[in-house]
Amino acid sequence: IQILLEDKQIALVRWNPGPLPAGGCAVGLELTTSEVMIIMAVPTEEDPVYKYRLFFRWIPAQRIWTKRMDRRSRFGRIVIPGEPAADFLQRQIEGEVIRGCLQIREPNSGGGEQSMIELRNGNVLHFNALPDPRGTKPPAAELDLEVKDAAQKLIFLPTSRS
Repeated sequence: IQILLEDKQIALVRWNPGPLPAGGCAVGLELTTSEVMIIMAVPTEEDPVYKYRLFFRWIPAQRIWTKRMDRRSRFGRIVIPGEPAADFLQRQIEGEVIRGCLQIREPNSGGGEQSMIELRNGNVLHFNALPDPRGTKPPAAELDLEVKDAAQKLIFLPTSRS
């Protein structure tokens, strides 16, 4: 993940609050190179350490460029009628350059996996796979994302996206 993301700029952030088929949710980081990193939180029963895991899915850049993709890569987020405008968290992340990534080996308080992405401006994206607060059966996972500044002061902690 470090090799794929290091020194890349985040163009767009997309939320998928789920539920996904595996019982989780996801966030997509589209880079200015048109590559996409999808980070999913899903429940797992097979893992002896984690109850909820983070899965990373890399989608390479498309070889076909449309006019819309070209405009978006040059001018940033394009407002499309019917599509929601960028929220506060998306505005904090979009346009930032990724400095590095860190997989945290210990589970969080909910028994989930954790990962961090450090941005060049000193902010840190902290991803947590947590149990869905709605207590669904079968178990579902929620992806919790915190943005902290260089002094590790919490900037924004989103609530469940619906």
